[in-house]
Amino acid sequence: MIISENTNYDNEDFSSIDFTENNFNNSTFICCNFKNSNMCELQIENCRFDSCNFNLADMKNISCINCAFTNCNFENTNLFLSTFKECKMTGSNFAGSNIVGLNIIAGDWSYVNLRGMSFKNHKLENINFERADLSESSFESAKLSNINFSFANLNKCNFKNADLRGSNLAYTPIKNMIFSNTKVDLETSIMIAEAYGAICI
Repeated sequence: MIISENTNYDNEDFSSIDFTENNFNNSTFICCNFKNSNMCELQIENCRFDSCNFNLADMKNISCINCAFTNCNFENTNLFLSTFKECKMTGSNFAGSNIVGLNIIAGDWSYVNLRGMSFKNHKLENINFERADLSESSFESAKLSNINFSFANLNKCNFKNADLRGSNLAYTPIKNMIFSNTKVDLETSIMIAEAYGAICI
C-alpha cells in the first residue's frame, strides 16, 4: 500500500495493511482505521492524524517528527523503541500499549491517557502533560526537566529517586503521590510541604 505525499485521507480503512515499504510525509488522515496494521520502522514527518484508530497496530521503532495525533486510539499498540519528536498528541488514548523504550522529545501530550505506564529511568524534557491521566504510572529514577504536570491526574504516581527540578506540579494530588529521595526545586518543595499542612512564610 503506497501512501502519497501531500494528500488528504478521510475515513479510509487501512486495517491489517503492511506499510513497511512506506514513509508518510505532509499528509492528513481523518477518522482513518489502522487497526492491526504493520507500521514498523516508518518515518512519519509533518503529518496530521485526527481521530484515527491504531488499535493493535505494530508501530515498533517508528520515528514521528512534527506530527499531530489528536484524539487517536493507541490501545494495545506496540510502540516499542518508537520516537515522537515535537508532536501534538492531545486527547489520545494509550491504554494497554507497549511503551518500553518510548522516546518522547518535547511536544504536547495534554489530555492523553497514559494510566499505569512505566517511564522508569526515562529522560523527559519540555513536555506538556497538562490534564493528562498518568495515574498509577511510574517515573522512578526518571529525569524530568521542564515538564508541565499541571492539573494532571497523578494519583499513586511513583516519583521515587526521580529528578523533578524545573517541572510544574500545580493543582496535582500531591498527597497521593509517592516521593522518596526525589529531587525537587524550591517551588515544588513548598507545594509538598503545604500539602501536608505546613505554613510556608
